[in-house]
Amino acid sequence: MEKPDAATAASYFEAGDYLINSGMFLFRVGTLVQEIRKFYPWLYNSCEAAFYMRKVKGRHTYYPSEVLEGIQAVPIEKSVFEKTGRGKVIHSSFRWQDIGSLEDLSMTGIQRDDRNQIVYESTNTTVLNQSDRQLVVANNLENITIINTEDAVYVGRTGESEKLKGIMKENPEEQHYFDQGRIIYKPWGTYELLNVNPRYVVRKVVVTEGKTIYAHQHAHRTEHWIIVCGRARIILKGSEREYGANDSIEVPENTAHQISNIGNEPLVFMEISTGTMVEERDLISIRSRDLSEAELGYQVEPFVRLLPAFKDYLWGGTRLRDIYGKKCDYEIIAESWELSAHKEGQSIVASGRHKGLLFSEYLDRIGKEKWGWKCQPLERFPLLVKLIDAKENLSVQVHPDDSYALEKENEYGKNEMWYILQCDPDSCIYCGFKRDVTREEVEKAVEENTILSLLNRIPIKQGDAFFIPAGTVHAIGKGSLICEIQQSSNCTYRLYDYNRKDKYGNYRELHMEKALAVMDYSRYEVQRFDSETIETEDVLLRILSRCKYFECVSCTLHGTYSLEEDGNSFYSLLCVGGNAVLKNQEGTERMDIKAGDSIFIPAGGQKFLLEGEGEFIITHI
Repeated sequence: MEKPDAATAASYFEAGDYLINSGMFLFRVGTLVQEIRKFYPWLYNSCEAAFYMRKVKGRHTYYPSEVLEGIQAVPIEKSVFEKTGRGKVIHSSFRWQDIGSLEDLSMTGIQRDDRNQIVYESTNTTVLNQSDRQLVVANNLENITIINTEDAVYVGRTGESEKLKGIMKENPEEQHYFDQGRIIYKPWGTYELLNVNPRYVVRKVVVTEGKTIYAHQHAHRTEHWIIVCGRARIILKGSEREYGANDSIEVPENTAHQISNIGNEPLVFMEISTGTMVEERDLISIRSRDLSEAELGYQVEPFVRLLPAFKDYLWGGTRLRDIYGKKCDYEIIAESWELSAHKEGQSIVASGRHKGLLFSEYLDRIGKEKWGWKCQPLERFPLLVKLIDAKENLSVQVHPDDSYALEKENEYGKNEMWYILQCDPDSCIYCGFKRDVTREEVEKAVEENTILSLLNRIPIKQGDAFFIPAGTVHAIGKGSLICEIQQSSNCTYRLYDYNRKDKYGNYRELHMEKALAVMDYSRYEVQRFDSETIETEDVLLRILSRCKYFECVSCTLHGTYSLEEDGNSFYSLLCVGGNAVLKNQEGTERMDIKAGDSIFIPAGGQKFLLEGEGEFIITHI
């Protein structure tokens, strides 16, 4: 491989190549994935299948074990770096150490001082003691490496530690020592193993605010809890009671129990387990209903600010950054998903006590009743609000309805509304067929690159609104900035993409058979929405779309608008111009809003005041 000087290294990285620094690898994820796709397509396909089948719940992503177990382990050096022509080697001016074995740990500087280890009359012997509670003494040893941690000790001849992987495989009954450390992370918090003995275990348990360790019991052990700090609601033997600091609780074996943190700080308690089996596997789960924060006594905040997820599709531009100040490392921002609980791109809560949570996790915390009663029959959060910057033409595509999407993709279908925020003088959209067509005509038109000639070409202007039903073939033309309100779905079937290639030289995937299966071949009557308007001295309201999936209103504000939600649904508030202040009726909560801000208002039958100058897209179910 070439060895460029350091001055050219940055240019290589910007170009998308990766740098190889004698074992330290830097690369863009997309570049690495494309090289794997090139040299090991079967590996790429296996990983893609696992990714497609993943399930996301809050901050946790779950992959099917049977798929992962079928993916062969291939060293990255052999699969990519020995084959690629895009690798560059540069000389580094900083110190680093490649950790290839336990013996290499001695060169990292991580060893503690000599207060907890004694090496006596030993030669070529390395001792690394990572435990403050234990003293390690090495006496009259030669060519020995000793690694001591809180839960395991390794002693072996120096240079032989590479055999440890084989030893692990040959002793599966001890696998838990290799898989877990002293601190175990759970969806509800953490616990730390303080003392482990065959007959008893001492744990420090920390439960996050608003979280619950759901009902379960143990067949072979009794647990003794002492609460150190925080407030707990505990269900034991069918009885519910609240506890605080210094309270103690005994949980006999074969007794169902559940503990929730109902305070505003982490709940911490010490747990001493005694019995004939004190390991984690002695746990019998009991079917129980998820508890929301409202059920645990928390007051749900009247509104929260959201940060978007970004997409850098090849047709995007820079207006979301230039106009709305979106902060994103992508060179282009094609879409910002302003309100989204979809696994392909989730919003993040940016205010209040839930700041930093993924939107889906926040929704779980506040409970489904705060989505509104209209959402109660729904399995998933139903809405997705996004901004779209189409610098170039989007693909010609179609979306399935609910019945097809749920059966084939385990997704909702996709009905959507477009509201034109800005556009070039010659901008347009394509929507539906000009006349009745046949499947054969569509296939031929795609093959001959003439599919656009079959579609309605609709000139657009700022303020236009269009409802696009599922099954309608459509495309957004270049030069438009759009607010899109849609069902929470990423189910899109590309029919035609102008024979474009992505930055890696690959044609974007088409979904011809699925598109042909779901599209409406009938002549389409363009549905340019003739919006109802309500005008007062301070406010102009325009109803942009009203369907069974959502209702969307444009609110042009020059003063004060009273927003009264009836508890039937949550509200999404997206500022697309100007600024304002959002306040609850009592005036105890307020939030400054500027262009590009997205606000989520949980259902609750409250009144709000919006004061300022600007335009706001208000959506509810």
